[in-house]
Amino acid sequence: MITGLKKIFLFLLVCSTARVVALDALQPAEEEVSSPRRSLFRDGSWTLYLDNDIFNGTDRYYTNGFRFARLSEDQRSDDLPWFYQKLAGVLPSPFTSRETVKNVGFNIGQSMFTPADVDTDRVLSDDRPYAGWLYLGTSLQAKTRTQLDLLEISLGIVGPSALGREIQNLIHDTIGSSRSRGWKNQLRDEPTFNLYYQRKWRKKYLFSKSPSGWGTSIHSSLGASLGTVHTDLNAGAAIRLGFNLPDDFGSNRISPTAYVQPSLNRRDTEDRGFGWYAFAGWDGFARAHNIFLDGGFFKSGPSVDKKNFVGELEVGMAVTWREWRLGYTQVFRSDEFEEQDTGSQNFGTLALSHRF
Repeated sequence: MITGLKKIFLFLLVCSTARVVALDALQPAEEEVSSPRRSLFRDGSWTLYLDNDIFNGTDRYYTNGFRFARLSEDQRSDDLPWFYQKLAGVLPSPFTSRETVKNVGFNIGQSMFTPADVDTDRVLSDDRPYAGWLYLGTSLQAKTRTQLDLLEISLGIVGPSALGREIQNLIHDTIGSSRSRGWKNQLRDEPTFNLYYQRKWRKKYLFSKSPSGWGTSIHSSLGASLGTVHTDLNAGAAIRLGFNLPDDFGSNRISPTAYVQPSLNRRDTEDRGFGWYAFAGWDGFARAHNIFLDGGFFKSGPSVDKKNFVGELEVGMAVTWREWRLGYTQVFRSDEFEEQDTGSQNFGTLALSHRF
């Protein structure tokens, strides 16, 4: 436990140092202090996500995840740091167009996976492998009133260095739950790299607000991912109904595809008091690769026979108050591998967002 805490402390120290260096590198020169580019780090929003299957009384498969993310305020193309301007220049037209509004995002997260049988220390050939994944990511969003395009790049590590065992043991010790005994059989250390692309639509006639404040919105999406973690195609749709709906493209959970963070921009929060909405949606995935089921990309490890098609249903509710948003999402995921015989995967997500 002490060794694990030391690793966590060192990891947070390195992340903090790297963030300071990155911010200094992206700041304008001394004579350009008044440039709007500084608003990339001064204004925007942050979101904290927490996934856990404890909301369903289970402890198996995708058992825990967290992500802390920061998204910039709406930016013009010329206000972006040079790296994102160069990146946008080699991407499709929504990113190069001066008519689209841009957002830059940064995130850090961890996901952990365990088999259904956590009481044995044997390698289980017919159950999901133990795995932890620790990652850093950055994203660029380009949006109009009716369309959002997003590219995300993530770098990370899977294996013991991802601290899945240490974090789960710490959580279980805190809540008085027994430890999982098979973490010594987890996937081995290897670096991860992934690209995610997603496009979301929101038709004008499908987003409406009445004078009394009630409104509805319907979103649809297509996306793809390519890398050592996930390689797949995906599609989905969602509907929202509520009072004082936020003017965004909706997101209340850690997505296994491209990550769309709610953009709590100043123009959308200053004039809005209390609001709430309920939502429901679905996602479908055609997967060619999933490192957590295939047993590693660069190194062999425990594996199962994954299903190439996976579906999800989600329902939930969120409340908003000026710069704050709190949401809960219940996810129902179909079987992900052939040997899965203990029921489908269900878990809940809490999401807290704040505009600063």
